[in-house]
Amino acid sequence: MNDSRRRVLVVGGCYLAAVLVIISHLAFTMLGQGEDWLRRSYGNRWAFRNVPTKRGEILDRRGTLLVRDEPTSSLEIHYRPFRRYHPVGVSVNCANLVLESKEQAWRYAFTAAEAIGAFEVCMAVPLSSLRRSETGPETSRDLRFYLSSLFASLTGSTQSQIFLEIRDLLDRDRQGSVCAALGLDAADLEEVFKQRLGEFGEIAQRIGPERDLWSELQRCESRRSEIERSEEYPRTVSRRLDYDLALYIARRTEWHPGLNVRPSVERVKDPLGLGLGPTLRGIVGTVTSEYAGEADEKRREQILLELLPELQDMAEDRVDLSEDLRGMATSELSRTMSAHLINQGRVGRSGVEADLDAELRGQSGLHWLMRSRRTREEGLWNSFDVSPGQDVYLTVDVRLQTLLEQAMDEALLEYRPKHGAAIAVIDPQTGDVLAVASRRGLVVEKQALDPLINWTSTGYVGSLAKPLLLLEHLDARRHRRPFLAQNLLVPCQGGRPLEGPGRFRLTCDHVHGTLGAVESLGESCNHFFYQVAEGVGVEGVVRAYSRFGLHRPEDGTLPATFQVHVPGVARRAYWDPQWDLGRGVHRLGIGYGVSANVLQVARAYAGIATGRLPELSLVRRGESELRFTELGLDLDDLQIVRNGLRYCAVRGTAATLELDDAWVKTGTAEVTAAGDNNAWLAGYIGGELPRMAFASVAYFVPQGEYGAEVAGPMFQIFLNKVREDPELSEEYL
Repeated sequence: MNDSRRRVLVVGGCYLAAVLVIISHLAFTMLGQGEDWLRRSYGNRWAFRNVPTKRGEILDRRGTLLVRDEPTSSLEIHYRPFRRYHPVGVSVNCANLVLESKEQAWRYAFTAAEAIGAFEVCMAVPLSSLRRSETGPETSRDLRFYLSSLFASLTGSTQSQIFLEIRDLLDRDRQGSVCAALGLDAADLEEVFKQRLGEFGEIAQRIGPERDLWSELQRCESRRSEIERSEEYPRTVSRRLDYDLALYIARRTEWHPGLNVRPSVERVKDPLGLGLGPTLRGIVGTVTSEYAGEADEKRREQILLELLPELQDMAEDRVDLSEDLRGMATSELSRTMSAHLINQGRVGRSGVEADLDAELRGQSGLHWLMRSRRTREEGLWNSFDVSPGQDVYLTVDVRLQTLLEQAMDEALLEYRPKHGAAIAVIDPQTGDVLAVASRRGLVVEKQALDPLINWTSTGYVGSLAKPLLLLEHLDARRHRRPFLAQNLLVPCQGGRPLEGPGRFRLTCDHVHGTLGAVESLGESCNHFFYQVAEGVGVEGVVRAYSRFGLHRPEDGTLPATFQVHVPGVARRAYWDPQWDLGRGVHRLGIGYGVSANVLQVARAYAGIATGRLPELSLVRRGESELRFTELGLDLDDLQIVRNGLRYCAVRGTAATLELDDAWVKTGTAEVTAAGDNNAWLAGYIGGELPRMAFASVAYFVPQGEYGAEVAGPMFQIFLNKVREDPELSEEYL
């Protein structure tokens, strides 16, 4: 074999060995690492987009729209691409990194002035700072990345091209600033930077006061160093972006990486411009974004757990994918939905929005998209459809509601109770809440409490409890339980106290003498009811109030009459009736030590009107969903009490109100040592066919102001307004 042949064989052998190495490597890549590279490929090509849900509408009982979602655009800031590719974010982070490399504290924050200062630092960075030997491998790597990104964004070159040029300059041991070494004009770059900075500042200014964009950027930067992966998720800056601004940003995405415009929705109260009063707005409640609190975190976990089968089905539908890729897709779908709930999720925080959040919320959708090499979305792989929230119809009639709020404002025009006032009107036949109104009081530190559903300090109902006690007295007499017979009652002597052990100084406002049950109720004689309470005893008093849902036993057993929750009222905001047994049986008999809100009292008087206790609701129900508890009282006994209420309206303590066709009871309960009173009026309209039951209260009014003088006018003015409206009068009176 000659030398030429030998050389050819050697070269051929080398080529063959090289081919075998290449084939082996390709085989290993395709067979051994094929799944990994395929996963990377799909990871780069897949895109996941959430589709915001539409919360259900809230309407009144007649279908008048009160609250709805309106489509809008939201602005998100995704801090990771912002700090890596936006010239403002890159400059601030790069300048602070330079300071850190010199063992100096970070100084540059996100403001327009400091961004310019940071940019000047970047322009002066020496090429030597990018050497690993000078600043360390991590810092030099980050500085190279930031500077190549900054110059690329300002010159139109690609980042990879500038990165390679910087590496070449370092290999050739060039000196001077990076900017000069690259042959760039710092003055020209500064002009372009200021233009981009000015445009960014204009966007921040046009967003408005909802959230400051500069402050949000600084918050993102501080959280990046404190909370792992905090910058991975976009943060919503504005949920109601002006259309022109949204269009402008969407068209300039290449200039402002990290600013994302998304389709969104805004919760709007009173879209028809009806002029909803403050109480109805409070009843409807509020909707806010998700919080980082434990309760919201648990809610998100539960939602994702419920959605997991749907997300898995989305991935399983793609039979062309391997099991690992379907698992990867499921993970990304879950992550996208979680990010959506964190950044765009909305939760009802109070009122109907909170109590019926599960029904109103609906479910957001997901789009699983395919992207091109230029990252443009070009196809839909699969989707998870939006499930809009359910519409909710309230029992409130907005026409009555408007009149009631007007009546309250007129009645309290010259007088405002210290701890607020409230009034509730319900349908005694169904328990539907027709209208409610409340106004907070003058005591500033107590403004967090809504007088409609809770009270400040003592919410004693006073003499409103007397009809309930009288019914127990009559029922005890009928069924041979302990009671005090009429002929044993001591005549009322006004300010002269009753004598006897344990009675203390039990007095009455007027000398009533010997009165029957009807007259005693109509004149609100304390002496009569002290003795009635004494006759039935503590057990009888408890039974009297329990019958009408105003007592919750401490042992946890709930009577059938007790209503724990009113649909439409947030559970945590609704107080149970409260008792102070230390007041003694006599005072409990006239409503001292018994606290309840106007809804609970109106419900009790609806029971007197109909003989059965309805279940209250702020949400409209079908006839089959109505719930009642029969009181089991004799009709004759009920008629005696009703006669007493009518006597009160015509000849008794409420006669000055001139309430035609009304069965009412006034109540006054002294609640402070200074003589402040809770002033009440409660009752119903309609006689044998009651159409409205109501309760009205003004908390902590001065001594000498009583139910008929303070609480009475609120309902009196409202009733007159209803009578003046032929349509409402026909329907409700």
